[in-house]
Amino acid sequence: MREVKEMYDQGANIMKLFHELEPGATNSLRAILTSYDLQAGSYIKYVNEHPDFVNHYMGTLARLLDGMSPASLLEAGVGEATTLVNVLARMENIPEQAYGFDLAWSRIACGTEYAASKKVAAHLFVGNVMEIPITDDSFDIVYTSHTIESNRGRERDILRELYRIARRYLVLLEPSNELGSKESQQHIEEYRYCRDLSKHAAELGYKVIEYRLYDYHWSQRNQTSLMVIEKGLASQPGRTEFYACPACKRPLDMHKGNYYCRECFLVYPVIGGIPCLASAHGILASKYLEKA
Repeated sequence: MREVKEMYDQGANIMKLFHELEPGATNSLRAILTSYDLQAGSYIKYVNEHPDFVNHYMGTLARLLDGMSPASLLEAGVGEATTLVNVLARMENIPEQAYGFDLAWSRIACGTEYAASKKVAAHLFVGNVMEIPITDDSFDIVYTSHTIESNRGRERDILRELYRIARRYLVLLEPSNELGSKESQQHIEEYRYCRDLSKHAAELGYKVIEYRLYDYHWSQRNQTSLMVIEKGLASQPGRTEFYACPACKRPLDMHKGNYYCRECFLVYPVIGGIPCLASAHGILASKYLEKA
């Protein structure tokens, strides 16, 4: 990792480096985690330097979500919370509960500082989109912003997880090989990005009520599409506990500053105030409640 970081500091594209090390059609979890963890802080720098884009991209999303009147909201793959924080700051009716998670602890640490600097309240934690540590039907709206992007080959499994934790709507801002320009399609192939999300959603039986190119894009080489999936359960305001064991999906208990699963006997640590809730973080400790 030290050598990889030195290469990143010298300007190397880490995802392309892993493509050379790991030939194939998909990006490994190791490649995704390493690439984004090393980038931690770069997204905050970008939004600070591009206020007009922030107003357009996040402002449009804020108006869309406002129209759905969520009592609770979660961004999957929140990164440094640049989208979540700026969306919340632009919503007229701020949800009672706002959460976000990402695979990389370093990005969540940056995001926590960013949210505090903007005086926006959001609960951020570490988690894996393939095994989201949240109970079923938890959030009125679950949304992504280029989160499924790097996970070609895992699209259907991720859609199932996102849909599982949503109550009313699932909103996806992702690349689209179906709607994007030829240049965008080439970019998707070059970086092994996700494909055929609308096809996967249809085969899973989900109700897609909107699917089109989004109003704004981070880059014309990587255009963003908007997909809105309606789940249609009733809103459930007033909840304060959402965390679940990523392995068994049962609610977690807080004990002595860490989270504990009574079913799996796993302790999930809280590091720097950040809950680390990926299955890889679980420490088997059947005597934890007795000894800690």
